Amino acid sequence: LPNNSSEIVFKSDTAHKFYDKLPKEFQRKEAVEIGNKMNISERTVDGYLSKLEKANYLSKPKAGFYIKMK
Repeated sequence: LPNNSSEIVFKSDTAHKFYDKLPKEFQRKEAVEIGNKMNISERTVDGYLSKLEKANYLSKPKAGFYIKMK
């Protein structure tokens, strides 16, 4: 069976919890603040945002702004 995209994106429970805490619309700096509260580094937050965007969980209408799609 083909892999579900959510399995690829959420390899860790931390990544899934991070995504759940994100608001419907947010800026990168808000995501970094949420990550800091969860003891996630800024670099890891950027990695999560990139992977979530590629998996169509997030839309990026302009630089630094994101919208949850799922």
